[in-house]
Amino acid sequence: MARHDWTAIVTDPAQEYLAQSELARFGLQSYLPQIKKRWVATHNGRLLMRRYPLFPRYILLPLTEVRTASIYACRGLRKYHPVLADAEGSPMRIPESVIAALKEAECVGYFDDVLAKGDKMRITSDVLASIPVFLDKSAGNLVELLTPLLGGARIKTTQAKVARAV
Repeated sequence: MARHDWTAIVTDPAQEYLAQSELARFGLQSYLPQIKKRWVATHNGRLLMRRYPLFPRYILLPLTEVRTASIYACRGLRKYHPVLADAEGSPMRIPESVIAALKEAECVGYFDDVLAKGDKMRITSDVLASIPVFLDKSAGNLVELLTPLLGGARIKTTQAKVARAV
């Protein structure tokens, strides 16, 4: 077994952040890869960027810390067999090079769901909902969209009223 390999531990549904804080409380080094996604606040309709786990229900942990008894006392982890293992019961191994590449991609924002110029969008709450539009500018909560109407008419609206076209 390589000295710096990692493995995945399984959390209860939507308990990744609780489990990560519990592991830190016990002094264990864990890694929870995250992505940033657009999220519309329900109370004011503003568009915000929010972090979500990249792998829901999984936290990465070095193999050297898997046999620690305190893992079984952590809240948020699956109670029976929290370590992701194969049929023989040995923990699944993730090379450290993969973890390093994952951390680098997360720092760069490779997994983030952010708006970029030229993205195909759709207006969600307007008469123009059926017309395809393209993002031209994004500043704060406002976006400027280009439409195929009238030779490229521009529409200015809030980010809460647009969504990515699928």
